[in-house]
Amino acid sequence: MKAQLIKYPLRLIACLFTILCLSCAMPTKQPSYFDKHPNVLKKQYTADEIAALEKNFEVNPLQYSQAVGDMLLYRLHQKSPEFALEFAQTPEIADGINAQEAKAMRSIYGLIKGIDIPAGLFEKRIIDRYNLNILIEWENNSKEKSDWGCSFIPTDGFYRSGTTRIISAKPIGFENGEDKVYIDRDSGPTPQLSWQSQSNSGDIDGILITMTYPEDTVELSFYNGITLFLKKQEILSNEVTSFNEKDGLEGNLTIRNVGIKTGFAPESIALNEMVLAGEGEYRYSSLLQALLWGYMDGKFKEGDNPLKNYQGPVEFVKPIWGEMEGPKWRDFDTVVGRLNTPELLDYWEQNNLGYELYIGSRKSDRSVFESKSANCKDTSEFTVYCLSKSGYDAGLLWVESRIPEGHIITIFEDKGKQFIMDNGKPRPKGLIGPIKSFSEAGYTRQGNL
Repeated sequence: MKAQLIKYPLRLIACLFTILCLSCAMPTKQPSYFDKHPNVLKKQYTADEIAALEKNFEVNPLQYSQAVGDMLLYRLHQKSPEFALEFAQTPEIADGINAQEAKAMRSIYGLIKGIDIPAGLFEKRIIDRYNLNILIEWENNSKEKSDWGCSFIPTDGFYRSGTTRIISAKPIGFENGEDKVYIDRDSGPTPQLSWQSQSNSGDIDGILITMTYPEDTVELSFYNGITLFLKKQEILSNEVTSFNEKDGLEGNLTIRNVGIKTGFAPESIALNEMVLAGEGEYRYSSLLQALLWGYMDGKFKEGDNPLKNYQGPVEFVKPIWGEMEGPKWRDFDTVVGRLNTPELLDYWEQNNLGYELYIGSRKSDRSVFESKSANCKDTSEFTVYCLSKSGYDAGLLWVESRIPEGHIITIFEDKGKQFIMDNGKPRPKGLIGPIKSFSEAGYTRQGNL
């Protein structure tokens, strides 16, 4: 009886300890500037008051930076409540507004004021953030059958890309028994897509390729020895790119992006992704922070439109984040909070984490961050930590590998779809998905961890 009396309090203590640990691990909601200062939206500004504030700010920016910042947040809210509420969660704004930030905010207001924001723009994501659909069509102009076999190889401009992924390829109009499409997932860091089609005179055959955003270039190597190169801008463009006899082909080859035809201008797509970036309540938009930094650091000037050629989150932050070094990138919690979407986390890992082979006790997530090197398990543990902090359901998966111990990758879910992040190798595969199966992504599952 005495043993039972001791047993239950110990269980109770254990339960309370577990609850305490979980509550400490849970991220806390980022309070926005509006949360801290609810009266900002209640103040009304006349045209004369706005003009006076701007004039005083020019004379004494230190004294009037907060007042001008409050006024700009109010005006941004009048233009787009969704944008303003998300922008106000940016750490630099939520902690108070200095002169440099106020000047950048003035430029951002000028930018947003000139953009048409359609009704319902922020109800859901406009585009598939991870994949593109590229349609390649071949028209045979000869009087005989034409072999238009080709290899489709994404590169970084010199070598095969380690980050671009070919997810799937679907033949369109191919003749049964004659034609084939093959994805060689063991051909290097990027799977090589190849196909062969005996096209009759006047036939139009096609390939619908689903791929992640290209790093730089796609190389088209035809079986007749002709090699053509397709630049990233051409792949992302909604315009048709054509090759024909002048390029050495025996027909017409057209390539077009069919995955971003949304009817929205690039600025609208950018705003949509900026406002809806990340998961859950426990994040701010790192894209909006990058927009603020761009103006603060002089990469954008007043009157510029950095959103007019928007090509996705990673391409937007690249010139602003630079080498990801210096004071902004040294604090563990600060950087983890910033890497709050899968694309941005993958980009940071690909450029900051090296592979280190070791066996034994694991590095902590903080140690992985500080040393910038880890084995596959610790890299994947770090990935799970960052994704979980941002509201994604993430875990570890043990898969087959050439080494006896196997290999550890990260699996996570986003909007009901399953993804893989694999940066724990000397040649990382990066972000893969959405996937229908692990075998489709080139993995053989050993089990969960």
